[in-house]
Amino acid sequence: MLKALLESICMEIGNNIASFEKYVPLEKILINGGLSKSEAFNRMQADIYGKPVIRMDNAESTAIGALMVASVTMGCYRNVEEAFAGIRKNAGAKEYKVHENVHAVYRELRAQMNELYTRLQP
Repeated sequence: MLKALLESICMEIGNNIASFEKYVPLEKILINGGLSKSEAFNRMQADIYGKPVIRMDNAESTAIGALMVASVTMGCYRNVEEAFAGIRKNAGAKEYKVHENVHAVYRELRAQMNELYTRLQP
């Protein structure tokens, strides 16, 4: 049941990515937040979106961003770019590559889901 819930979230995000790509092509998806700590969920995202998913070593990017802005405000760094370079200098990332055979299955399932949604609209 949990897997189906996570897949449905990714399917909807996949639709949003497809809409976005009508205007701007995306080569990869950057993720953060608590759920990005889940290896299985990150792999699922790559397979559903059909794009590599990149997770930085620190999932709490919001807090890091606040630290950067505060550091600039307090005069520790001259600007946000300098703060980014100083604070994230040893940051690593993990890339989740697309499994094309799994992506093909998810692509078909998403198409079926979208067709069903269209048919159910009044």
